[in-house]
Amino acid sequence: MKTKLLIIIAIIMFILIGGTVTGVAILNRPSNIAARAITGVAEDFMRREEIKPIFDVLKSDSAEFTLGNIKTDKKDYSKDLYVSGKLYFAKDSIMLEDFYADLYGTEIYGEAYASKDTIYIYEENILHGAYGADTYSLADELEDSIFAADSKSNYALEEKFYNKLISIIENIDDNKELEKDSTNLTKVLLKDLWKIIIQNADISSENTTTRLNATKTKVRLITITVDDKAMENILWDTYDYLCDSEDILEFIDKHDDELTFFFGDTYKNKKYTSLYKIYDAWLEDLEEEIEATCDNIDKDFETINVNIATPKARATLLKLDVEIGDETVFSFNCGNKGIRKTDTLNVEFGNVELCYEVEKNKGNNIEITFDINSSEYQTYSISIDIDTKDNDYTATFVDSYNTTGIKYQDKYVIKGTLAIKGAVTTLTIDKINNNYTQTLYDVNYSTTSNYKLECEFIFNARDKMPSPITSYKSISSITENHMKEWEEKIKKVTNKINNT
Repeated sequence: MKTKLLIIIAIIMFILIGGTVTGVAILNRPSNIAARAITGVAEDFMRREEIKPIFDVLKSDSAEFTLGNIKTDKKDYSKDLYVSGKLYFAKDSIMLEDFYADLYGTEIYGEAYASKDTIYIYEENILHGAYGADTYSLADELEDSIFAADSKSNYALEEKFYNKLISIIENIDDNKELEKDSTNLTKVLLKDLWKIIIQNADISSENTTTRLNATKTKVRLITITVDDKAMENILWDTYDYLCDSEDILEFIDKHDDELTFFFGDTYKNKKYTSLYKIYDAWLEDLEEEIEATCDNIDKDFETINVNIATPKARATLLKLDVEIGDETVFSFNCGNKGIRKTDTLNVEFGNVELCYEVEKNKGNNIEITFDINSSEYQTYSISIDIDTKDNDYTATFVDSYNTTGIKYQDKYVIKGTLAIKGAVTTLTIDKINNNYTQTLYDVNYSTTSNYKLECEFIFNARDKMPSPITSYKSISSITENHMKEWEEKIKKVTNKINNT
């Protein structure tokens, strides 16, 4: 078995362990502690002091934006480009309100709305009105429009794409149920596949000492070991499970028609008339691959160890290592305080190294740095320095490459303000600087670009979406003359942009 395949298997095991909190027997068994430790990683990261405000912003009810007064070293765009508007987000709908754009003298003003029941676009200067449809009548509207595949208009959609579009629209309710059933099936599969792993793997636990970010720490070390025999059993047990799972068969039976329509001609470039046949064909291929793998597994397979370090009395992840033979192929070091409170987090995967670091000891400043070493030659660095007193920030992105004879650095620096007051977060972008330097066999080259602009985002976590309009023209009322007129106006704007 090739090393790459082993790495994939190891990482899949890591995902399966973390994908679910199982109720397998006693809560404090090593297998359950491991699952709980990995499961808590995402939640703990989102609860970090510097990260939580970002996720709070992403959950905002509205986002108001403006962009204008753009100036560079060489040109003033303040009279050519201006955009503003406000986005609202609700559980089942999204609205763009009071959108205004002035693009090289062409003004656009309107709004747009989409929900599970209605979709429309309103615009004053190009569309001269509102066009939309209720989702229950959208398919009929398209069939009577110039976009229908058989309309013989210049705007008729390609037949295969059009048929899929109509199918999606007609099965909106079924697709929502498909999404729900897919999520539930995934949870069941992860839980059952986790059982297969722990039934075949050797799981042990010991109290020991390990180094976490240069600090020796007493930990509980849980080790999940999979040797060649265990892996062979896991592969075949998984195959048998996939063949016999009632949950999978019920899912296929319930959603056969819509899934076959989308995937019936995509597997092995053959035309299938049912999802059952696609699944059976896939299982046949899978059986052959497992047989080929297991024929030489005792010779090619190197033992996999997944080492999970937690505090002695808690299921908080401190460190995760995945080893194949004598090589550590994946390492995640969360420090002795865990991912929620540790200032430095480190990840190593192959030649890639990631380091996330937070410094809070600079008076009113918080500096967040994220470094990526993608190879021995290429590095990326993202840093944000926030002055919590003056609400100023500086964000820096650096792309560096350094090898024999070739060296370059592409650096962007963004300056602005960041203020949080209750449910409202205001972010501005005021200046952008780009500096590029390159050395190619002793020949030096550099360039600098500076931008000034007025860009502002206002996120409000408590902002109710206004009522959408209820009167609009049908899609079937759009004529070819309408489309030609709109195309001419849009082409006029794009030509000005391209010639700038």
